[in-house]
Amino acid sequence: MNVVRVAGAVAAAVCLASCANQSKSPVEPSRPAESSHTLRELCDAPKQFFASEFHAADLKIGTVTGVPLSERLGDLNQCTYHTADDKYLGYLYLDAPTAADVHSQPAPTRLTIDGVPVTETPEPLPSYMESRYTPLRLTAVIEGWKGQFYFLGGEDSTVQAAARLLVDAVRMVKG
Repeated sequence: MNVVRVAGAVAAAVCLASCANQSKSPVEPSRPAESSHTLRELCDAPKQFFASEFHAADLKIGTVTGVPLSERLGDLNQCTYHTADDKYLGYLYLDAPTAADVHSQPAPTRLTIDGVPVTETPEPLPSYMESRYTPLRLTAVIEGWKGQFYFLGGEDSTVQAAARLLVDAVRMVKG
C-alpha cells in the first residue's frame, strides 16, 4: 500500500509541476511584417492586366476597409476593382506574415511562376453577375506573404497573366 501511495504522490507532483509550467495566457500573435510600400502601390499593380485582358482602362479602385491608399502595407490589405460604369472586375488581397503564422500543406497547383506555386480555385459566379468564364481566385505565398487575386476568369493566357501579376505584386511589396 505504501508503494501505491508513493507512486500516486509522485504522479501528482509530476502533474502539478508540469501544469504549473504551462502558460495560462493566450498566445499573443506577433506584429505583421512591415513593408516600405503603400496600399496605392499594391492597388496599382493590376491596372495593366485589367486594361489588356478586360479592356478596362478607367478603373475605379477602392479598399474594403476604407484605409487611405497612402497607408503603408501591413496585414489584411485589399483593393477592389470596378469599371468606369461600375462593373465589378475583382480584387487583389495581400496579407503580411507574422511569427504566429502556421504553414500548412499547400493546395494542389496548376501554375508555377518563376518557381512560385500558384493555386487556382474556381469560385461560384454571383447571381447578379454575368460572365462566360468561371471566376477564379489565385493564391501565392512568398516568404509568408500571402497574395490572392480574384477575377472573372478567362482563357489560359489570361489566367497565366493573372498569376504572373499576383507573383510580381507579392514580390514587389514584400521586398
